[in-house]
Amino acid sequence: MKKAGIFLFLGMLIGTALAGPAVEAASGILAERSTQVVFVDGVNVSLEAYNIGGSNYVKLRDIGKEVNFNVYWNGAVQIDTKSPYSGIPPDFSGGDPEMEPAADVRDFSSAANPSTFTGIYTTEAYNAAAEVLDGLHRGDFSRSAVVHIGNQEDRWKLESVLGDLSYGVTLSLRAKAEGVFEVYAHDVFKTAVDGLTEELIGTWANLPTDREKVAAVNQYLCDRLIFDPERGEGVYSIVSGNAPLRGNCVTFARSVNYFCRCLDIPCITVHGEHHYWNAVYCEGQWSYVDVSANEQTASHDYILLSQKTPKQISDPYAVRFLEELLVPNSTR
Repeated sequence: MKKAGIFLFLGMLIGTALAGPAVEAASGILAERSTQVVFVDGVNVSLEAYNIGGSNYVKLRDIGKEVNFNVYWNGAVQIDTKSPYSGIPPDFSGGDPEMEPAADVRDFSSAANPSTFTGIYTTEAYNAAAEVLDGLHRGDFSRSAVVHIGNQEDRWKLESVLGDLSYGVTLSLRAKAEGVFEVYAHDVFKTAVDGLTEELIGTWANLPTDREKVAAVNQYLCDRLIFDPERGEGVYSIVSGNAPLRGNCVTFARSVNYFCRCLDIPCITVHGEHHYWNAVYCEGQWSYVDVSANEQTASHDYILLSQKTPKQISDPYAVRFLEELLVPNSTR
C-alpha cells in the first residue's frame, strides 16, 4: 500500500467529514466551495472541498481513496490504514448478491406514485426502506432489508438521503457483500430524548389540528433557540438546556423532524444552497417549514406550512422519494 502525504496549498487546515448518517454536523449556510489546490505526494489531485470558518473540509473517504486506506461506515466511522480503500467493512459475507434473501420483503412500492422510481431511487430501495419504517412504526427496531447498489457513490448518496428521515432514529446501510447492502435502523438519540419531551409532546398532541401542532413546534423552537450559523446544538441540548440556546439551520430542521414525527406528522429534512429546512405533510398536502428563518422574523411565520420553498432544493427526486415513503401516492 502506498504511503502518501496530503497538503492544501498555502497551509490551510484539512477538516474531515464522512458523508452518511453524521452529515447533519455540517455548518449550514456558511459552507462555500473551496478553491484551494490539493497535492498528494506532490501531485495535484481534484478533491471536493468546502471552506467553513476559514478551514477547508474534505470527505474522509475521498482522502482514503487518494492515500489508499479504507474508510467505511459500520454503525460508526471506521478507518483502517492497513487496508486499501474499498468503502466496505472487511467482514462482509462475500456471498453471491443474487442469493441474498430479499423475496420476503413486501411490495410497498405498488401504492406509490410511479414517477418516484428513477436513478438510485428504485422500487427495491423503496421497499427496503419501507420495510424498516413499518417496523419502527410498530416499535420493532430489528427489521432490515437488502438492497443491491452497483457502486459506493450511489450507496453513500442513498444513505445520505435516508438520513433526511432522521427523527432520533436513523436509517443506514451496512455492507453484506460486494454490491449488497442492508437497510437497518439505529437509535441515535430518540430514547434519551423521549423521556424529557413526553409531557411536552402530550400537550401538543391534544391540539385539535395538525396545523396547530406544527405551529406549536415552530413557536417552541423560536422561543428556545437563536439562529447562529456557527453553532449546531442537538435535540437533547435543546430540551434539557437553559434557553436561549444557539443553533444553525441543521439544528432547527432536525428538531422539527423529531417533534413532528413524535406527533405522527410526516416530516423530512430538505436541503439546498447550503441551507436546511423541512417538508411536512399536513391537511392532505406537503408544505414547507423553515423555523431557522422564522426565528429571525418578528411574526415567526415567514415559512410556516407554505407552498413556497425558501431555497432551491438540491435533489427534488430525493425529496419525492422520501415523501412517498412516508405518505404513498402523496406527490401526484
